Amino acid sequence: MQDLSSCGVTLYNDRLERMFGPRCVVWYWPQFPLAMGTVQHWMHVHTVQTPWQDGLEADALYQDQLNGAQLTVRLRVKPNSPFLRLRYRLTGETAFMGTDGENPILYGSIRVSCQSVTEVQLSQFERLLHSYLPSVEQYPRETCAEKSFIGPIMLLSEADACVLLAYEHGAQVPDHFLTFRLAGDKLCLFSRKGNYVSGQKAIDYQAPWLQIGLADTAGAMFRAYRRFMLCDIAENPESRKPYIFYNTWHFQEGGKYFQGNSVLGNLKEDYILRDIDTARRLGVEVYVLDTGWFQKTGDWEVNEAEFPNRMKAVRDRLQAYGMKLGLWLNPVVAAKTSAMYREHPEYAMKRHGQVDDWGKIWETEESCGMCLASGYSDLLIERLISLYENLGVRYFKWDAVAQYGCDAPGHLHGSENNSPEERADAYAYRMGLEMIRVAEAVTARCPEAIVDFDITEGGRFVGLGFLSVGKFFLMNNGPYFSDLDIPKSVRIQPDTINAFFYPGPARAQVCRQSAQFDFLIPSVLFLTHFLPHGSPLSQRNNMAALVLGGNGVWGFLEELTEADIARWHTLLNHYKAVRYDVTGAYPVRRGIQGGSPEIYEKINSESGRGCVVFFTHAKGTYEYVTSPLPRMPDAVYGCEQWRVLESGALRFVVSLDTDDAQVVFIT
Repeated sequence: MQDLSSCGVTLYNDRLERMFGPRCVVWYWPQFPLAMGTVQHWMHVHTVQTPWQDGLEADALYQDQLNGAQLTVRLRVKPNSPFLRLRYRLTGETAFMGTDGENPILYGSIRVSCQSVTEVQLSQFERLLHSYLPSVEQYPRETCAEKSFIGPIMLLSEADACVLLAYEHGAQVPDHFLTFRLAGDKLCLFSRKGNYVSGQKAIDYQAPWLQIGLADTAGAMFRAYRRFMLCDIAENPESRKPYIFYNTWHFQEGGKYFQGNSVLGNLKEDYILRDIDTARRLGVEVYVLDTGWFQKTGDWEVNEAEFPNRMKAVRDRLQAYGMKLGLWLNPVVAAKTSAMYREHPEYAMKRHGQVDDWGKIWETEESCGMCLASGYSDLLIERLISLYENLGVRYFKWDAVAQYGCDAPGHLHGSENNSPEERADAYAYRMGLEMIRVAEAVTARCPEAIVDFDITEGGRFVGLGFLSVGKFFLMNNGPYFSDLDIPKSVRIQPDTINAFFYPGPARAQVCRQSAQFDFLIPSVLFLTHFLPHGSPLSQRNNMAALVLGGNGVWGFLEELTEADIARWHTLLNHYKAVRYDVTGAYPVRRGIQGGSPEIYEKINSESGRGCVVFFTHAKGTYEYVTSPLPRMPDAVYGCEQWRVLESGALRFVVSLDTDDAQVVFIT
């Protein structure tokens, strides 16, 4: 027995026990389909503890008594946190046998004594919104015998206790790589496909992080888990900070559809410098150049024909304003003439024996895919760090990374001895873990870096894994016309592919889906851009949606009047005064999305600061009573009337026009 009592953890030969307050959870160790034997009898050898943040990290080594395999269990835990993370590493002269799914890994199990089971999914792709959405389903215990669940989060609830079990991986529902199963009196977590390939050496195995949590109720668990994701899980907290982002993509795409330019037509130094000037006046803090800033994909050197001297003028302007530089890139492509591809063709992504040809990347050179589950990932790490150090890049937007892509032998996802299907599944499993590893390595060496993964399309690596190191770029312009079953014969000019490309309340409504995740995962981790141009009514809707956590702006800044700029500047200044309170606040919502009224309360229960956001389709006067506050507010902005009730709550009165929106700030 090994005692890590400062954090309530005790390690045994066959299990881990975690105490938090009066509650205890028992986690039984894994079993792997290894050539030396399909059943392991683990014996604890020793544990090494090191400080980690304000808790500890412990590596516990176990030896298989009969077959010689070694298992290292890495634990991360804080004494004041109800959550524990653990991850496995295998060593020893052995290999995996069989096929994943037929011979699954048992990652571990929890003994079940619960009344209900709740499954939380994060990757349901809602086609009519063209966005991923969370899903929460509760089942009575007696209906769950032998039932499988995707997760990645499961809650086991009884009268006075709730246990959480989760894995940090991702896949679009229903295509998943791990699965939960209730078997007898245990909830077990198994591999489903791709976690290993037959003959893979044990030492080459990569496991995801697992999470175990304890709380009184499911509601208390959701609140604690949201704080865990915001404050504890990420070693580098930069991605959790509520910066205001601007991205050039909308004016690039809009320039093509509305002005007849190419996508890269306006991406020139003089235009960008003017754009930065306006963005700064609005209150933008991170200015992101989307596609076209580079000479070649893969090498990611600045296109000096449009940005002379390696973008020095742009970098100087941003630095003078105290703004940060962000860049778009596709981390899985390299131009065929790039040094990256010419020097490392062995890392090219292949399908059915052929190099994966991507064609021209947004009007630049012909490119091909590069396999993340290969030695290419280490080269990518160094390239990103070089951009951070030499160009001052502080935000990386990763785009167009699909879950599947490579079935080539000789990478880190199978050999000639494995079938193409097995290698393809193993790539789809491993690529996500490599994305996490790349982002982790970059942010460890580059403390101000943020890595953002674009999940605006289906078939992406969506789950808890990437959110442990970065954030998601959740929505672009909402659904395509084809998502809405509008025939191709129906022509809309200009013929844009998105239905919500235009300013107005409708786009702001569709694009505020990050608020749907906020009960469990802070909406600040789901970057979405809202349009600053258009009518004042449109601007109020976009402003109100932005402060719910989307925190992004894109659009035609050149169209803004002085009154528009002043309106955005005032709103963002009010928001910045309370944004950390808003980010930390547990959400309260009244009304349905798109209803009248639709109200969001984001007030920090400890500071009493934050905001209340109103949307409506019907003109009228609306009142709202907040939760009780811990103190009298210093000031309230954005409503006609307000007063403090005896309970300590605030009562607001707000008058709204048709399709209007309003933000009330409490400081």
